[in-house]
Amino acid sequence: MMRPYFIFILSLIPFLSFAQGATVVHRFNCSVDIRPAEKFVRAAIASLDPQAMVSIQETQLKVRMDSRILPSRTEKTLNRLEQGTFTHDPSHRSVKQGTVEVGSPFPQYLDTGHPDADEAAFVQAKQAWRLENPEAHDALRQAQRNIQPVPYE
Repeated sequence: MMRPYFIFILSLIPFLSFAQGATVVHRFNCSVDIRPAEKFVRAAIASLDPQAMVSIQETQLKVRMDSRILPSRTEKTLNRLEQGTFTHDPSHRSVKQGTVEVGSPFPQYLDTGHPDADEAAFVQAKQAWRLENPEAHDALRQAQRNIQPVPYE
C-alpha cells in the first residue's frame, strides 16, 4: 500500500528541484566590521534563504541568494541585528572606483517586473553608454580582465 505513495513522491523530486528560483549576488556595506557578528549575519541571511552563500570581508558582505528576495528586504533584516548600519551596494564588482569616469555612470538594470522589457532596455542603455564613452568602456574592459575572482566560503 505504501509503494504508490513512495513512487509518487519520488516522481515529484525533479519538479521540486526545478522550482528553485535563479540566484543573484547582492553586496552590502556596513558601518562597522562585520566579522565579530558573522554568526548572527549568517543566521539572518539563512532565515531569508537557507541555500544562500555568504562572504564577509571586514565591512563588506556579499550574498548569493534567490533572486525573488529583494535587496531591500535583506537590508531590513540585516539592520534589525543592530550590528551596524547595512546599506545595499548596487554597483557591480567589475565597475571599480576609478575605472569609469564620474561623468559617465554605467547603466544599472532596473527591475520593473517585466523581465523581457527590462533586459531589452538594459542592453540598449549599455550600448548607448558604450558609444558615448569609448574611453571609459575601454578602461572597464581592461579592469574586467584584471579582476581576480572572490571565492565563497
